[in-house]
Amino acid sequence: MNTYKIIKWDVYSAENIIKLPKIYIDDKTVLSLEKKCEVVCEVKNTNTIYDSKIVKGIILPDYSIILDFTWNGYPDPCNKGTITFHDFIDSNKCCYYYGQDTNIYSNYPDYC
Repeated sequence: MNTYKIIKWDVYSAENIIKLPKIYIDDKTVLSLEKKCEVVCEVKNTNTIYDSKIVKGIILPDYSIILDFTWNGYPDPCNKGTITFHDFIDSNKCCYYYGQDTNIYSNYPDYC
């Protein structure tokens, strides 16, 4: 398991309906994610509802990560937290879905 410092939080809005957390980690980390598309992860140390929930994350082409969790606002800027990656799915096992407003890497059967 690898744990990394979260450097930025943002909100991702799929077709302006569903809002999901979008996070960024440091540049050194994204190099190891290059051939991955989906990750099972856990956020900690934000002092928010996001803490200690194990969720899927989708790695976007810009190497940000969208968490499969309802958006509940930004954490305190002083407590952006950490993210631990528990498992990866290789990109050669994923298909690509290009939605109207998104370029999401996904292995969800509905998108294949």
